[in-house]
Amino acid sequence: MTSKRELAIVVSALKHAAPYIRLFKGKVFVLKAGGEIFVDKAATTALMEQVGILHQVGIRVVLIHGGGPQSTQLATALGVDTTFVDGRRITDGASLDVATMVLNGQINTRVLAACRDLQIPAVGISGVDAGLIRAHRRPPVEREGESAIDYGFVGDIATASCRS
Repeated sequence: MTSKRELAIVVSALKHAAPYIRLFKGKVFVLKAGGEIFVDKAATTALMEQVGILHQVGIRVVLIHGGGPQSTQLATALGVDTTFVDGRRITDGASLDVATMVLNGQINTRVLAACRDLQIPAVGISGVDAGLIRAHRRPPVEREGESAIDYGFVGDIATASCRS
């Protein structure tokens, strides 16, 4: 049973949160989560619980997720070389295939499963779905005193369209 003190704390917290809930209700929050959080099921669930709270108070959430650790792990298992320069992944054709498998298959599915378990209505899409994102290949990056680095299929977003 909840004590009067605990109830008072909850009521106070809600009173302080109410102006922010009114301010952001109906807005869209875009969250970027690195792949590290999706390595552990408990961490994934904890993140999605927080997203669920935002949903419950009327904030719409777009979650952009990474999958670096999982991509490296799968690439190793498949015998695909992973190359990093200055902490950034070089994405050749085989690495792009690995990223597609991990991001669209493994991570997206885990996020949606966590949402289902928490009764959060969610849909998973990728940037290529319905032409949501148009990108162009990033030109080689010049480095002082060294040769330029071509990151391969790494791109920069040219246009993004989302309709609410």
